[in-house]
Amino acid sequence: MNGFRDIIARLWDTLDLGAPAFAADNAVELETDEVVVRLSPAVSGYEMVLSATAGHLASDPVERMTQTRQMLKSNLRHLTISSALVALGRGDMAETVFVRKNITYTSISVSRIISLIEEFIVHYRHIKEIIYNKYNDKYDRYREISTLNEFHKMNFIFRP
Repeated sequence: MNGFRDIIARLWDTLDLGAPAFAADNAVELETDEVVVRLSPAVSGYEMVLSATAGHLASDPVERMTQTRQMLKSNLRHLTISSALVALGRGDMAETVFVRKNITYTSISVSRIISLIEEFIVHYRHIKEIIYNKYNDKYDRYREISTLNEFHKMNFIFRP
């Protein structure tokens, strides 16, 4: 647990945020540009979990299906730049959309952690756009109506 608190203290120092305010569960919140990212220690002891609530799915079933389809496509597109996961809540929060990402902090620099948090925020903002109908789906519509053959539509390029 001390490793997590130490890396958070170094992160806060690098960002000139003063001393971090840890919650009872050792989590801390980082707010930037109206985005609140919760950083908490993972069970492993060498990872931190970034998480943020993006919003709620629409109550209309058709709109909800559209949002889900767009979020799944977004996840595929972001695989090359981010390992963030979009998940739905459980129980009473089943319609709540969360974005999560694990970062192994033991072998990377604070500047790399900052970069990973920035990537997380970019992905979070994109998911939030989908939820609040601000997402421009022109690329997807073009792919759906294009004259490319079915084989070509299924090809993906994944980069390390």
